[in-house]
Amino acid sequence: MHNQKMIKPHINQHIWLLLIGIVIILGVFLRIHVLENTVIDSPIRADAHDYFHYTKNMVEHQTYSRKAASSPTPDALREPGYPFFAYFFYDANAERFVAKVLTAQTIIQCLAFLLLTIVLYQTLGGIYTFFVSLLLWTFPHFITVNTYFLTESLFLSLITMILVFSALLSKVRTNKQNLYVYLVLGVLIGITTLVRPSFQYFALFYLVMLFVWERKANYQVILCVLVALLPSLLWGIRNMMALGEWSDSTLMINGLYHGSFPMFMYNNDPSTFGFPYRFDPLASEVYQGVSHTLGIIYNKAINSPAEYLQWYLAGKQMFLWQWDIIAGQGDVFIYPTLASPYYYEDGIAYFTHSVNKTIHVFWMLLSFAGLAVIFYRMWKQQLNTNPFIFMAASIFLYAILIHIIVAPFPRYGIPFKVCALIICVYTIKRAIEWTTKRSA
Repeated sequence: MHNQKMIKPHINQHIWLLLIGIVIILGVFLRIHVLENTVIDSPIRADAHDYFHYTKNMVEHQTYSRKAASSPTPDALREPGYPFFAYFFYDANAERFVAKVLTAQTIIQCLAFLLLTIVLYQTLGGIYTFFVSLLLWTFPHFITVNTYFLTESLFLSLITMILVFSALLSKVRTNKQNLYVYLVLGVLIGITTLVRPSFQYFALFYLVMLFVWERKANYQVILCVLVALLPSLLWGIRNMMALGEWSDSTLMINGLYHGSFPMFMYNNDPSTFGFPYRFDPLASEVYQGVSHTLGIIYNKAINSPAEYLQWYLAGKQMFLWQWDIIAGQGDVFIYPTLASPYYYEDGIAYFTHSVNKTIHVFWMLLSFAGLAVIFYRMWKQQLNTNPFIFMAASIFLYAILIHIIVAPFPRYGIPFKVCALIICVYTIKRAIEWTTKRSA
């Protein structure tokens, strides 16, 4: 009888591992299927156009420039992370070049998600990992971002790797090993900052959060933060040498200004939805500088304080975390998409899309509730959670706070949803454990 009791947990464990393996295979299949059968209308457009020419000019002219010219001049509009990634796959044939990059970022995402799934299994156990894996591997937004020559896919993979390495902090046994993990985390955070500039303040934010959590910050954490800041420092030095200025403030101005229109409309006019700045007569003035832009936003907010307060504290989060992409095609598509497996009603992709869309709002709301509980209990020192969950919660909270300031386009929230997923399932696990303990 005793042997039978010992065998049963192992059988259950193997069943969950088998189910998780099936989910992973499904996720890999969906990524290959969607990548091979998606057709984008003019894929090298808008932001993708800039990334394409940055890479092309680095290879052909040894100049970091987004200009399509025979003698391009250097600039610093966009961070160099994604163009440097694409650099390794450059091909003179544009179509072949783009295909190589899209394939590479899809493979990297699969590997990153595989490592994350292993970490989740070790942290949450079989049953919870199975359910979070279903969402992680089939979530349509995570899959479709691989089909664009844009930063979202690489940014998502880097955030995933930050989570994976943060999990090692609970497994190392010596201070030396702990230091090595923090150094790798610093490098990953630094590289991620060069892919998505809105992440540039996370290293300092993480330091503050650790101090709040542990009421102290050891030298290993401080070293991690310093390493994380180094890539941005080197990029700033490059800009000073090449351009005579530390950075190009255009994107910061865009982020502040584009995010200042309540409900993404100009004067509440539905016909301006998604692109309100195109209808604002003050649009030409904002590029006089960040301070001037803030002045314009301040004057608007003073005239309608209640509307702007509601927008900045609640409305922005509603848009950032919603399902439908705006300022793009809509649904899960950024650029106009002529063909996609998600269009075919009789396919597995369409089925997973429908299921995910139905439950999306529920797990997002649960993740917000879980985040609030986690940090409340940490603040009260009632919860000693592990570094992996802490990192996921910190990144999730950072995304919420930074997009109170800048434009909350739903596209920008996609990579951060991997953290929201983890917090959601962790919350369910803790709630069930608490309920079971109370009823025992």
